[in-house]
This record gives sequence, structure tokens and C-alpha cells, in this order.
Amino acid sequence: MQLVIDKKIYQEGAKGLFAALQRHISENGGESLEIIPVPSFINCKRLLQIADALIFRSNFNANEATLAACENLRFVASATAGRDNLDTKYLESCNIHWAHSPGSNADGVADYVLSVLAITDNLVALCAGRKSMGLIGYGEVGSRIYSRLDGLAKLMGGDWNIKVYDPFISSRVTNVPIQLSDFDAILDCDVLVIACSLTRSPPDKASHGLFDEEVLNRLASERL
Repeated sequence: MQLVIDKKIYQEGAKGLFAALQRHISENGGESLEIIPVPSFINCKRLLQIADALIFRSNFNANEATLAACENLRFVASATAGRDNLDTKYLESCNIHWAHSPGSNADGVADYVLSVLAITDNLVALCAGRKSMGLIGYGEVGSRIYSRLDGLAKLMGGDWNIKVYDPFISSRVTNVPIQLSDFDAILDCDVLVIACSLTRSPPDKASHGLFDEEVLNRLASERL
């Protein structure tokens, strides 16, 4: 079995994991696993054609155009939270199993957002209640941003104002400690944080095109 993997993923933490996997397979009489790290998936068509499995980042799209000649392929995985680079319908039609990594870097992203708020002098103002924040998306990242800011606001004794918009939340989360707002109310906030995945369906809930020209013009005019 041949696994083609992005070189950065392999070298930055996964090397030991796959070495253990190879030992486990060998000790249990399974098919031998050959791991082939590549710096880019763009110029390795020959390897893709013989690969049984692929592990990549967001810079590769797994779809019919890139995988049509991969006759041995049985599994693909994207080491990213989103799955917009996975044509899941095509993969399933070819009986290729797929996976992605929701929440894998959520803590890092949440900490990054707080760092940006701090260096732009918004963090203290938000936690003290002097500014309002609109949070778009209350998933793996959004919920962590909320909990971090909520904890800081309580330490500061501030009555902070945060509005959350997530049209998918009713079907995904129960007993959430937040009050949901509609999208228009979010746009009235002083600070906007977008923490949602790229979605295209259903159309009335999709994040794709959410900030269109009309919305951006509205934001610009309200802040003149």
C-alpha cells in the first residue's frame, strides 16, 4: 500500500505516528505501507496514479479533474477543518473514503483572533462593554472565541455585548449558552469576527457570498 502525503504534514509531527502505524501493520501481518512524502501534489501525477491513499492540505483539490487517473485510490484525507477542497459526491461515487479535520487547529485560531483584537486595541473595549462584537459562526472556532472573551469579560467585571449568528446551530448544538441574532443585527456591531466554514448549501444558510457587494457597501457607509 502506497500513501502519498504532503511533506510538511509528515515532517511537522506525523513522522512518529506513521512509523508506529507501519510497525503495527507489519506486526499484525497486514499489507506493507510505503509512505511517500512530496513537497507538492501539483507535479506528481505519476505518484497519484499509483497511490492507494492521499493526505494533503488545503492547497490540493480532490476532485474528478485531479483524481480521474488514480485507479488504486481508496482513501483521501485533508488536514484542514473545511472540506471545500473535497468533492465528496465524486469521491463517494468512486468508492473512495474521505476525511477532514474539523477542530484540529481551533484553539490556535481562537488565540490568533484574540491576539488580533489585542493589537488593534479592541480586546479591552469589548470585554469592558464599550464596544459590541458580532460573531459569525459558533462551531469549533467560534465557541472557543466566545468562551475566551466571556472569561476575560467576567474577570474585568464588564457587561460585554456579543451577538452570535449561526443559521446551522439549531440542528447542531443543544443547550448553548448564547443568544442568537439575525444577520442584520450582527452588521450593526463595532467588531465583526467571521468564524464559519465555507458552505454553499442550503442557499438560505450558505456562508459563500454572505459578505457580498451590498453588505460590504453597507458596512462602509455606516462607518463613514
